[in-house]
Amino acid sequence: MLRMKRFYLLFTHLLVLGLFSSSFVAEGASGNETDLSSLLSFKSFITGDPLQALSSWNSSLHHCEWQGVTCGRRHPERVTALVLASQQLSGHLSLSLANLTFLQKLDLRQNSLIGSIPKDLGRLSRLKLLNLSLNSLHGTIPSSLSNCSNLEYLHLKDNSLQGTIPPSLMQCCRHLKFLSLKGNLLSGSIPQSLGNLTSVIMIDLSHNSLSSSLPCSIGQLQFLQFFYIISNNVTGQIPLSVHNISSLVNLELGDNKLEGILPPEICNGLCNLKKLYLWGNHFKGKIPVSISNCSSLAHIDLQFNSFTGSLPSSIGSLKNLYWLAVNSNQLEANKPRDWRFLDSMTNCTNLQEAFLRVLRR
Repeated sequence: MLRMKRFYLLFTHLLVLGLFSSSFVAEGASGNETDLSSLLSFKSFITGDPLQALSSWNSSLHHCEWQGVTCGRRHPERVTALVLASQQLSGHLSLSLANLTFLQKLDLRQNSLIGSIPKDLGRLSRLKLLNLSLNSLHGTIPSSLSNCSNLEYLHLKDNSLQGTIPPSLMQCCRHLKFLSLKGNLLSGSIPQSLGNLTSVIMIDLSHNSLSSSLPCSIGQLQFLQFFYIISNNVTGQIPLSVHNISSLVNLELGDNKLEGILPPEICNGLCNLKKLYLWGNHFKGKIPVSISNCSSLAHIDLQFNSFTGSLPSSIGSLKNLYWLAVNSNQLEANKPRDWRFLDSMTNCTNLQEAFLRVLRR
């Protein structure tokens, strides 16, 4: 009786193992077939391939050996990366890309792809990098991309994308480190939810039609190093919270409709700032003496504004200064002390170019 019981338990254990193994194999096979059919669907939507980048995509090779395709180590049949950058591919993006559920990297930059970004890409929960830059994509940025909560790199620059920046993208993709939407046709405001990107290092929203003011939440981005919104229609003043981002290296806000004065303490917390580009706005008042506190500054471009008063002599403390442009303002030098900035600039031994226009009334 005891032997029969042991035999029954052993048989049951082996049966469970057998069923588990069978289901595992079936699941692996199913995933393999899904990824294969998804890649073939992607290929079918490509109408031009002059460099023959997809010539290896046939039955003579396993799909994990096709050009641009990388499969995983833990799941060797599943596609984890599709990289076909700069291959002159033309055509549309297949909806089936969303079925590559193990995909972590999708890089199709610098091709000639047209059409819209499939909203189904939001199903790629493992995706860390999405680069569709330098194509001819149109339509809107799908709000469904906010479901890609593991995204670290989102590059959609130099397309023809329209509409607004989805606030949910910044609410949910909190691991984003690099966000580039430069060179599109985006409009509307910069979402206040920008402040949720607490890991972000670079934000480039330049050359769009964004309006409204800069969100105060930008001060929460303690790892931000590069912030570009050049050539938009952004209004209002620079939020005081910007001065708290000690990690900032480049602050480029030129060619907008920003206004008001630069706060006296603007450089008190920006010890790593190397580029300050505020050209082509509506700033007025004096250039703050505290600009010398941005001790790493190498490039200053304040031209085409309405700054008044004299250029502060403290500018001579900027040992790394390489480029200075303050022309096309209303700067004056009516007293001998107003010309002290010229003497102080002899300390700027790295200065290569200076564009000055100072009036004497």
